[in-house]
Amino acid sequence: MTQAHTTPAPRGAADETTLTDLAARLLRYPRLMVVLPLVFGLAGLVYFLLFGSYMSQSGFTPEQAQFNLSALAGLASQFGANLRIPTGGQDESVDFYEQLLKSPELLATVANETYRFPKREGEADTVSMTLVELYGVSGDTQDERTAKIVKRLQGRVNVSTDLRANMVGLTVKAPYPALAKLINRRILDYVNDFNLKTRQSQALAERKFIEQRMVQAQSELKTAEDSMQGFLETNRTYQSSPRLTFEGARLQRRVDLHQQVYVTLAQAYEQARVEEVRNTPVITIISNPELYATRSRSPVLMGILGLFGGVVLAMAIALGQEYLIGERERDPEGYRLLRELWHSSMGRLWRRRGQTASVR
Repeated sequence: MTQAHTTPAPRGAADETTLTDLAARLLRYPRLMVVLPLVFGLAGLVYFLLFGSYMSQSGFTPEQAQFNLSALAGLASQFGANLRIPTGGQDESVDFYEQLLKSPELLATVANETYRFPKREGEADTVSMTLVELYGVSGDTQDERTAKIVKRLQGRVNVSTDLRANMVGLTVKAPYPALAKLINRRILDYVNDFNLKTRQSQALAERKFIEQRMVQAQSELKTAEDSMQGFLETNRTYQSSPRLTFEGARLQRRVDLHQQVYVTLAQAYEQARVEEVRNTPVITIISNPELYATRSRSPVLMGILGLFGGVVLAMAIALGQEYLIGERERDPEGYRLLRELWHSSMGRLWRRRGQTASVR
């Protein structure tokens, strides 16, 4: 018995879909492929006009330390004195400011401030409210509402750093241009106040430290001068003796070193007293937030994104419809059961919603 041999069809040949087939399927729904992208594009523009945010940018550089006690310690070590210099950086790195600007403590203070601003540029009418009231944050307690608004602000406050230039950039987004400028300026003010208090407290600690060292240095200087005075009174013609000449030079060097330490301490003490009461800004503003506020997104970009989303959704709906048509032709009974199940599920859902609304 002879067996008939058949040549198998290439795998996937019947199911292969070319770009031409895909385009032909999509063109069967011209209204869907045109109307839906246009609707989404217009929706993107409307969202931009109604809910688009404004962006205010600023930049600053931290002030460097103006005095350093390390040189004093090096001077004192030349003759064996051991000065313990208080630690604690006076120069804060730009990374520190990156954490400070987005810290919950600072943003909570900013959120609970009352802002008075016009909703549009050039308007005379102004509104006055806190950020909690502006964004309509809900919560059972004030702490809960503040925590929610702080989390939202952390997403609207962006910080950039430049280590080489020692600069910090701050960007704040808000629904209104004037509000974005006000929030940006308020954050800068709080950063400056924080640094000012930190600098004054550090200057206070250094002033107390230097004051204690001055008392000790003055006592050591007086002891060295008394030793030199006693030597001179005892040896009026010591220049004729090499041993006494050497001893006199040694005592004189000791007096000079103690005197230099005391003078350096006195200068540092006066500088610490000035820093303790100094209230000038400790950050230098490079770019003021009041300069301008721009849209955070472009209307063209929002329109293009809306069109793209509409095209993707229209393609998904069209291909889904094509799939359902194919399933109806291949398995009419299964397609009928699927439609009945769908309508039954939607009917139960709507009835449940109607019962919930009537109870309310």
